[in-house]
Amino acid sequence: MNIEAAPDEFNYLYPEDGIIVHTNHFLGNNPNIRDMNPQAFPNTLTRRYQAFKLLSAERGRITKDTFKKIFRDHLDKPNSICMHEDSYRYKGRESVKTVVSLILDVNDLTLDIAEGPPCEHEYVTLDFSDIRDGDIAKPKGIQQPAKKTRPVRKRVKK
Repeated sequence: MNIEAAPDEFNYLYPEDGIIVHTNHFLGNNPNIRDMNPQAFPNTLTRRYQAFKLLSAERGRITKDTFKKIFRDHLDKPNSICMHEDSYRYKGRESVKTVVSLILDVNDLTLDIAEGPPCEHEYVTLDFSDIRDGDIAKPKGIQQPAKKTRPVRKRVKK
């Protein structure tokens, strides 16, 4: 399930043929949400279509590498999924680019990060598997508060 959120409203979205793809515009049909993004950045529509097409082609075989390939896609450049500085300007707005690409694997508890356009940078994997089953490691450099104990009072028989 995908949740789209506006300040006072939200939409629930369910997979289309087992796949959820989202870019920078609302997909839900909520009359209380006025989405200005498609007018300001119409490439959000083409990027969603391209991502859905690429992901659908890999249905049943989707891996992290599938996502990396999609996030590095340049079809319809400068309106592509992977955007480069000065590659896209619309109606006098500042240039837009991909700042970071993230792939979160909730099964393996890993986060793959590529800083900047992912076609120019390799992904670095952060492993969070040490928190599985509540086994949370102490962060380095942070002192845990001392455990408070109550003094033990011995009963004395009279």
